[in-house]
Amino acid sequence: MRLCYRSKSLPLLSQLIFRVLENKNMGLLVLFLLAGLVGYCEVTPSFVLDKYIFNGSRGWGGGIQAVEFDKNRVYVGGDFTHVGPPTGNVAIINTKTGRLFAGFPEMMTGRVQTSIPDGNGGWFVMTSNVGGDLYYILPDGKVKSNWGQYIDKSVYCLATHGDKVFLGGDFDVVGKSPRRGFAVVSKLDGSLDDWTPLTDTTVNTMTIDGDDLYVAEMTKRSTIYKIHIPDRSVKAIVSCPGFVKKIAVKNNKLYFAWGLAFNFGQKDQLDVLDLSDNQTRYQIVQTDDGIRDFEIQEDKLFLCGRFSVINGHKRTGFAAYDLKTGQILGINLTLKGQFTVDVFGVEIDGDRLVVGGEFTEAGGEKRHHLASFNIGTGLVEPWDPVANRNVTTLSISGENLILGGEFSSVNAIDRGGLAAFSLTTGLLEPWAPQTNGSVIDLNLSNGKLYAAGKFSLVNGIERNNLASFALTRDGEMTSWAPKTDGEVTQVLPNGEMIYFCGKFNNVNSQSKPFLAAMDERGNLSPWNPEPDKEVTALGINKGVLFVGGLFSKIGTSYRNHLAAFDLTDYTLVDRGLNPGLWGNDRFEVNQFAFDGDDLYAGGYFGDTFSRKNGVFQLHWGTNSFGNWSQTFDNDVNGLCSSGGQLYVYGEFQLLAKPGGGRRITRFDIPSGKLNGWAPEPNIWVEDVVIKDGLLIMGGPFFKVGGNNRAYGLAGYRVPPEKIQSFEMVNVSRSSIGVKWAPIAGATHYTLSASTESDKTSNFYYSTTTTNTEFSLGELEANQTYQVYLNSCNQGGCSSFVPVGSTTTPVAVPIFKFNSLSSGSIRINIDPNGNKIGTVYIVDQALDGSNDFQTVLTTSSLTISIDGLEKRKRYSFSVRAVSLGGEYSDPAVISGVWASPSSPGFWRDYGDFGFCC
Repeated sequence: MRLCYRSKSLPLLSQLIFRVLENKNMGLLVLFLLAGLVGYCEVTPSFVLDKYIFNGSRGWGGGIQAVEFDKNRVYVGGDFTHVGPPTGNVAIINTKTGRLFAGFPEMMTGRVQTSIPDGNGGWFVMTSNVGGDLYYILPDGKVKSNWGQYIDKSVYCLATHGDKVFLGGDFDVVGKSPRRGFAVVSKLDGSLDDWTPLTDTTVNTMTIDGDDLYVAEMTKRSTIYKIHIPDRSVKAIVSCPGFVKKIAVKNNKLYFAWGLAFNFGQKDQLDVLDLSDNQTRYQIVQTDDGIRDFEIQEDKLFLCGRFSVINGHKRTGFAAYDLKTGQILGINLTLKGQFTVDVFGVEIDGDRLVVGGEFTEAGGEKRHHLASFNIGTGLVEPWDPVANRNVTTLSISGENLILGGEFSSVNAIDRGGLAAFSLTTGLLEPWAPQTNGSVIDLNLSNGKLYAAGKFSLVNGIERNNLASFALTRDGEMTSWAPKTDGEVTQVLPNGEMIYFCGKFNNVNSQSKPFLAAMDERGNLSPWNPEPDKEVTALGINKGVLFVGGLFSKIGTSYRNHLAAFDLTDYTLVDRGLNPGLWGNDRFEVNQFAFDGDDLYAGGYFGDTFSRKNGVFQLHWGTNSFGNWSQTFDNDVNGLCSSGGQLYVYGEFQLLAKPGGGRRITRFDIPSGKLNGWAPEPNIWVEDVVIKDGLLIMGGPFFKVGGNNRAYGLAGYRVPPEKIQSFEMVNVSRSSIGVKWAPIAGATHYTLSASTESDKTSNFYYSTTTTNTEFSLGELEANQTYQVYLNSCNQGGCSSFVPVGSTTTPVAVPIFKFNSLSSGSIRINIDPNGNKIGTVYIVDQALDGSNDFQTVLTTSSLTISIDGLEKRKRYSFSVRAVSLGGEYSDPAVISGVWASPSSPGFWRDYGDFGFCC
């Protein structure tokens, strides 16, 4: 399990919506947020990473354990051996080329019990052996819509004749009508026929010969019936002291395989009944175990199953019998399997045999549940479709072969625990390192891909649980080759040093229990922290290496499950990382994520009898726990932080409630509130990588949010990283400029100014821009603004970061004379856009002296200045004082106040005049 400790895209889903309200009284443009600014909650996968399925040990996509990606390529690591297209449990391939039929699959699920051709290039297919669905696949590969009936239980066999399809099995209801074990439906529309030749039975196998339908009951003493279709007559023709498993008619003879046990472990035999007299019966072969299927061509019988001996001859899973001589033929397909060989189906295609089942080798060649042979020579042919699990039924129609079984992919490509995809097209790339084990963690750094896990060879070259690869098209393996004596669960590059942890005790034959470091040149660091138990998590933030795990001591220092090292000298950092409440044996830290100075850790909490899974928050700067934590009902596999969001993923389902999601969800930082993002994978998530506003998750899931086409990988646009580097520039009385460093994956940015410190209301101005330098305009002069900035993309927006608080400068006031009187002057002040309530300072001087003295400090907009002398020229200035105590430039006027020279005579002089 790789633990994401650092911050790592759907058509445009959402954008920020603002309601614009004009306050006419204040003359201000006020913007209120109408939609959430943190992220959009649409969770449809945003790009195709579902073209392939991974053949892992745990089923659909189960081989994926680690995911990494850069701008052009997605890397996947795990325990898979093949990567192939998802087909579901039914696939159509060409019998000559082995290529998949272009118009298929329809992603049917459930084990396929049986399939038959319709006689016109199509097929009838029954999936699932406990209830299920009957499909009609047309020759063009399309599934006929609105065809078929509800069937409550198992259908084991099918047959067609004319316009009818016969169903045999262990069911009780077809459609809404009772039908016990046998039913007839219309080939045209799937409607149920009223003909019920058998009314209370269980049918395991049937076959058509001309106008006759032969049906075998499945009881401890089976009866085979002959039903003549034209007159609907029914006749019992032979009885068996056991379970009949397969019947066929050839040259007026009935061949039937049966055994005392329906399943396997006892001898089976194949008998013949002469239909000319319905009396002559004899045994031709006996096996040491079960017979699954057989086919007859002219005078040869080909049969398959789980047997290893037939008529005293060693034949594993397949044998050929000469009907003329009564001898076992020399054809020996030499099938081999990982554990057992079980061949479920055999089909004849001209001079070829096609077999499918549980085997991994045929005729000395590597094969994957499918193989074809030349009948004359018995030699395996190069035809090699790769099914990732058992093939249980085969049916040939023309040049097309339909496969049914337990597989989920056909035509898979060999991969040994590592694979790469184009991030642009989603197509599998040729990069294919082969490991002989599993890859648990991947990490990209220094222009290399680092892989950790449990393996000893990569491409046949010794690599003990660690390896690195160049980020080229071919991804050549580098010479970096630490040797650990146990598996490595996480690898963490940092500069030239690579840190790794896991279940090892020695590195390069030196004692380095559970945690070690090596540089890129292969030099093992002398640093040896010596935790007393396993280290399960690593993370680096601001020059500090955080370590989590099962340990209680680091060297001789007590550290319960969590420790930190200063990377300048590797000294242990205290900072409250040894609290007593972590002292019980059931506490384990195994995930890290960081947001600024905040550390988020996940793991197991509680005592032996009350283990809990959860996440807690630790303020590293203040050495205190955060104000929120979360517990989960099942394992938390990892954490990631990005864009002010904490992503938590694992096996939990507790958060299946409004605002949360099962197996992966996210919280707002730092409030800890769920924000509704819930992709809902149907199985757990193993790894998550977030980078440049793109999230890719991997695991054994095969559905995400009900979407059937997400097999172990899914990708989403998510809000990009928060802006880290910014500054305010060019602050003026009506605008504030901000400049910031671009954020990878961001398509636009939102810049806002608020008069409220908590940013909850009064967004006086907000703008969206694609630039990284912008000015908020139309602001008030002499107003204090909180300025905020976030980054956005098609997945939403990151949390706002506070750029800072600033007060816009005051404007130069405007003033004019209101009236003049003897020895005094009255003037009005125009604030010129300044905030109401600004203080004004009025200075006075004799004109030309520049010796201004403050004569008045006032907040009034109408002021009087008295005591002026006649026939002297004065200068006045008015300055506005900002809320922050800053002065505006002065507004200056000057003039002369004098006695009148003659009554009624006005005379202009400078800025103001005098009168009589």
